[in-house]
Formats: sequence, structure tokens, C-alpha cells
Amino acid sequence: MWFKNLCLFRLEKPWSITPAALEEQLARKPLLPCTGQAALSRGWVAPKDDDGALVEALLPHLMIAHGSEEKLLPASVINEEAKDKAREFEAQRGYKPGRKQMRDIKDEITMTLLPRAFVRRKRVRAWIDCEQGWLIVDTSTAAAAENLIEHLRATVEDLPPVKLVEPNMALAVTMTEWLAKNAAPGAFLIEDECELNGSEETKSTVRYLRHPLNTEEIRKHITSGKRVSKLGMSWGDKLSFVLNDTLQIKKLKFLDMDRDDGAEGSDVDEEQRFEIDFTLMSNELRMMLGELCAIIGAE
Repeated sequence: MWFKNLCLFRLEKPWSITPAALEEQLARKPLLPCTGQAALSRGWVAPKDDDGALVEALLPHLMIAHGSEEKLLPASVINEEAKDKAREFEAQRGYKPGRKQMRDIKDEITMTLLPRAFVRRKRVRAWIDCEQGWLIVDTSTAAAAENLIEHLRATVEDLPPVKLVEPNMALAVTMTEWLAKNAAPGAFLIEDECELNGSEETKSTVRYLRHPLNTEEIRKHITSGKRVSKLGMSWGDKLSFVLNDTLQIKKLKFLDMDRDDGAEGSDVDEEQRFEIDFTLMSNELRMMLGELCAIIGAE
């Protein structure tokens, strides 16, 4: 349940939808099995592992999940089948198939093999803070986040406008200033990971992992014109993460969870554990994100 990567969106207007109303609308477009010759299926799934409700609510916080099923058909398998078909074609007609004919052969093979292909299922969760307007998608890729947002717009009738959170100034410049001073504002601290990129002409990249960042070597990289694209940080002794220059948060860890792992007694059931974890996660994230966006000037 704990989010590990954050793509940040905002609801541009207050949203007072009830969990029951949201559940009803999501249920109209659930994830259906990817059967027959369909290569991809998308829809809403349960955020929890028990395949229960499509909406988990601890108001003003909601959690939903977007699922997908995709058939895996390796190109190597298609190419091998296509070679056999091409040899049959040449034996029958006396000449090798051309490019268009090879495309047709591969298309035919793909349609024949799809019903027997392996299916990969994915789930992407999203946390919605109806009170403060956050819509946070737990994914490391912008494309997966946009898929969830687009599907949400197509599913929910009264969804307020949703927009990607973006800093008002170049975040690479801001993070480079922090690294040069080895200090970040507020409750944030710089940790032991970073990536610096050179200019478009040089395209050079330097990465540091589990390495002291307050060194002369790093200062020389900055002086030479490199800018920070990723920076390991922590917040208030509660969260650690890597911030990148597009305002995505990756490798998110909840430090309180690591310290308390296994501390709870057996009298806490799964439902109670989910509520405790969801409450802790949502409260800490809304405070950290609020302070981060205020510091970098993001709306």
C-alpha cells in the first residue's frame, strides 16, 4: 500500500464527491480480462489486494487503482514464425515476399498467437486528497500517470479539472543551488545520492550513490556548468526520496514505517492495518508536499 513513486497532480476546484458515488462511477468501467485477440485491456481495480471495493476512503482521503492487462508476445517469436512462413511463400510462388507481404505475414501471425499469449497484469494506485486538492499517482513513469488521469476523466462525470504540478522556475537550477551550498530549505536535508548533467553539447552525466555530496569534486562539476537532475533528500526524519528536475519523486521511503516494522501486535487485523498505514501515509505526504511546493514555487 505504501507509495514508492509520486507523480503530482492538483484538482483545480474543490471536490465533494462521496466514496459511494465514486465507487458507482468507477464500477461502470472495471478492468475486464484481456481475452481473444485483444492485446490490451484497461479499467478500475481494487486498491487493496483482496479485490474488494474500488474506493478506499478515510475522508477527506480516497484511494483508487487503475489496472491493465497486456498480452506479451515477444518479437523474437513472431520473427521465427515469419521466417517459416516466408520460406513457404517462396517455395509456393518462386520468389521471396516483399516488405508489404512480410508485414501482412507478421500481422497474421500476431492475430493467430494473441489468444495464446501470456498476460501481464499491472495496478497503479492514486491517492486523492479532496480537502487540499492533491491527486497523487504512485508510478515512476509519466505515461502511466497520464493513462490513469485520462481514464479518470472518461469515467467520472463531475471530476474537477486536473493539472500536472509544475515549478514556476527551473527545478534543476534550484537543486543545483541547494547542492552547491549542501543545504536545502525548511525541514529538508540533502542525502547521499545525486545525478548531474552537462550541456546539450557535451551530454555528460555523473552519478553519485551512497556517496558524500559535500566534496570539492562535486563543486567542480557544478562550476563547470553541470546541473542537478536528481537529488536524494529527506524530510523531517520521516521521509526519504529522490527528487528529479521534472518534480517527480522516486524511491520514496517512510522512515517511521521502517523503524516500526513488526512492532504492532497480532491483534491488529488487515483492515485496521490498512487504515493506520493510509492515515500515516496521507498525512505525512500532504505536509511534505505542501512545504516542498511552497519552497520551489509550484502552484
